[in-house]
Amino acid sequence: MGISKKNISLLTLFMVLYYVCITWIVHRSGYEHTESLFYAEKLKLLFEAKQNQLVILGTTFPSMVFLSNLIFIPLGYLFAPVAASILVMSILYYFILRNHLSTKLPMNIYVPMVTALFMFHPGMVFAAVSGRSIAMVLLFFYLVYRSFFNYYRSQTTFYLSLSSIYL
Repeated sequence: MGISKKNISLLTLFMVLYYVCITWIVHRSGYEHTESLFYAEKLKLLFEAKQNQLVILGTTFPSMVFLSNLIFIPLGYLFAPVAASILVMSILYYFILRNHLSTKLPMNIYVPMVTALFMFHPGMVFAAVSGRSIAMVLLFFYLVYRSFFNYYRSQTTFYLSLSSIYL
């Protein structure tokens, strides 16, 4: 039995809602991670400081994680890093399920297994609800390994295959 792209999108939306509920429970009890607080403070300095906005923007490392937090500033400085990590983990979940559509392996085992992994594995839940950059690292390494496997299956050059990560 196959699964459609629409069902994968609905499962991804369910995963976002699940992570938001877990985040609400965890942060209501007073948990804030130091890396999340660092990004929140940098975001606040970027928009409320009178000088050196370019220095703040250019020297915050890792920059992709910091720039992904900029999207969620309307949700608040403290919740922006957490919302970014929730979004990135949900994108990773979507990519994993979506890439499995091209294989001939049965989806009735794979989808529940991946869903259970993302819902109940403490490392995956922590990466989603803590606001750390772990989610971006997981997504990046998944895209790198996926490009390696695409490189070995296709007739493209290695550099073209690696450049497909950024497209």
